[in-house]
Amino acid sequence: LLGQDYPGSCYVDFQKELLKLYNRGIILAINSKNNEADAFDVIDNHPYMVLRRQHFAAYEINWNDKASNLQALADDLNIGIDSMIMIDDNPVECELIRQQCPKCLVIQLPARPYLIPSVLDKLPEIENIRLTEEDKKKGVMYQQQLERKKLESTASNLGDYLHALDIKIEIKVADTFSIPRISQLTQKTNQFNMTTRRYTEADIIQFVSSKNNHVYSIASTDRFGDNGIIGVVVFHLEDARCTIDTFLLSCRVIGRTIEKSIVAFVAEYAKKNGAKTLIGEFFPTAKNKPAADVYEKMSFEKIDDNNFVADLTKQTIEYSPFVTHKIVN
Repeated sequence: LLGQDYPGSCYVDFQKELLKLYNRGIILAINSKNNEADAFDVIDNHPYMVLRRQHFAAYEINWNDKASNLQALADDLNIGIDSMIMIDDNPVECELIRQQCPKCLVIQLPARPYLIPSVLDKLPEIENIRLTEEDKKKGVMYQQQLERKKLESTASNLGDYLHALDIKIEIKVADTFSIPRISQLTQKTNQFNMTTRRYTEADIIQFVSSKNNHVYSIASTDRFGDNGIIGVVVFHLEDARCTIDTFLLSCRVIGRTIEKSIVAFVAEYAKKNGAKTLIGEFFPTAKNKPAADVYEKMSFEKIDDNNFVADLTKQTIEYSPFVTHKIVN
């Protein structure tokens, strides 16, 4: 249907609107009942195609039902279905998604082609008030994520995979450039977030200016590219006691042992500054189960349902052997 004339021009214009979303950091994916080779022939070669293969972070192109494909896409991208919007022109498929994936917003394209380009206008779910650099690169980052999954599938074990990734992190004290991203991560991160405390930029600025609070961002790179700022740690250090107030990682880097190096850094910093006790907190939610046993794995003692303690006079928390770290104060 793509073309310069009506109605093909309407679909071209709709793709242009989707491209605008891509450039704003919205992830695009394909959920299609088709032969994969035929679909990509159009995507790669059609002269009026606006969106090309590189614009899609993931795809499920097969003859499975679209509800199953939607779940597969969520798994591939490591996001929740409640963060997804399904756009389709088939009312049967739209109803199937609504029934089987009720947390997904479903948009059925109008029957009149001239209405199609405007279906995303002023949609509250994709309004993005403030963009960070990570937002703008999100589509590319998810493309890189697919390459990581391919590497993982060929590695003989997890250790070999992590070594092959060549992970590097930079643990850096919060500054003017990182504070917006730090605040954004506290607001949006759910899966690996130990306390799910939500902070505004003003809150972070107040922490940074406080004598006893310390705020660090964590940026990550590996052999496939730059992940940007993917983590935050906020800790309170006073007298002989250090308490980790906020500790979170983006879902993109869960399972790469980066969390071990972050806790090791906090323990090292705290010990150098006179702390004898390191306290980590964990408050369970419906979504943060991936973070539940982090402190116990690092030999913290569980003292109640929410608090874990490490005795810095008796134990040393080691950095991950799979992660090269750099600290910038």
